Amino acid sequence: MQGSPSGESYCRAPRADTFALRDATTLIVKLWLLYYTPKHLLTAIMAPNMSLFSVNAILVLSTDDSSRILTRYYSPPHIPHNAHGNDYPGANPYPNLKDQKAFEKGLLEKTAKQTSDVILYDNRVVVFKVESDVMLYVVGGSEENEIMLYNVILALRDALNILLK
Repeated sequence: MQGSPSGESYCRAPRADTFALRDATTLIVKLWLLYYTPKHLLTAIMAPNMSLFSVNAILVLSTDDSSRILTRYYSPPHIPHNAHGNDYPGANPYPNLKDQKAFEKGLLEKTAKQTSDVILYDNRVVVFKVESDVMLYVVGGSEENEIMLYNVILALRDALNILLK
């Protein structure tokens, strides 16, 4: 409350720059916390299991004859020192061509009649899209975020649409 020159008091609404100052202060506090919080705490809070190897495979298969158009299986280049075989996170569970083709055949049979875009198959999260006579798949581990994998498949679909127009 402020008084007028005549001695009357009245309420004054806060000015717009007061809100801007409050927002700027909030931003500064958040940046300060981000800078001074220990890195191991930030990793635990922001992205506990994110890595470059969240995607285990990208598959493009034909629905007509179940043939492979493009398949890429990914695994980390450096195996952890305490890993034995394929039991570490991000490992390629299908190391040879025979296992890969069996996985792809079963996946195509399972998703041919599905109406959803996300399934759990062979202990893997699989996100897929149908585009005319082609099935696009993104395969991740069982602990991966389905929304992140879905965004990967949307980006792949949009990129292929732009390239093949």
